[in-house]
Amino acid sequence: MAGYIGHNPVRRNYAVDEFNPPTAAQASSGNFTLSQTVSDSKFLEVSVGGIDQPQSAYSVTGTTLAFGAGIVSVNDIVIVRHAGESIMYPTLEDGAVSSSAKIAANAVDSANITAGAVDLAHMSANSVDSLELKAGSVDLAHLAATGTPTASLALKGDYSWGTAGGPSLGSGNEYLRTNSNQINQSITVPVGTNASSVGPVTVGTSLVQVYGVYTII
Repeated sequence: MAGYIGHNPVRRNYAVDEFNPPTAAQASSGNFTLSQTVSDSKFLEVSVGGIDQPQSAYSVTGTTLAFGAGIVSVNDIVIVRHAGESIMYPTLEDGAVSSSAKIAANAVDSANITAGAVDLAHMSANSVDSLELKAGSVDLAHLAATGTPTASLALKGDYSWGTAGGPSLGSGNEYLRTNSNQINQSITVPVGTNASSVGPVTVGTSLVQVYGVYTII
């Protein structure tokens, strides 16, 4: 069973140029103008006066078939079949592929995409997560936190910038931890938790409930 490597050729009738009879100018010069450009003489089947001609008997340049002067007479019928051209595939013109339906699934991968070609408008929502982020690529300016970061503040669990562990005096490694000398809100020390304050401390109308350990130093 016959087959083809690559694309199947388009099957159609061969183009034929017939000079019946040749003009006096054609016969004397041996030059004939064909109906289409030919890139190689082997793509033609040429007969003169009913006799098939070998490729050495003529040459082809563009649309000009040349035998040489005095080879063809005005009584010779010249027939040219464009046999090879009928199964050739031309180079696609720029912009010839106009529909994604003409592109095979998964035919375009990262190797075919120009660097920087994919912008935000062509990225699906939530397509970039922590797995795609390069280590260290998220700086302070891109953290979703409230407040203003400084060298003496820490990012707390509620995503706000503040003093770690409560108020303090001083800066850097030189600071004093402080606490209020009054407790005016309800506080519960849960089981398994140690809490402490530096006294004296006055507990107001609010209630301090201790289920763990609360020490006033």
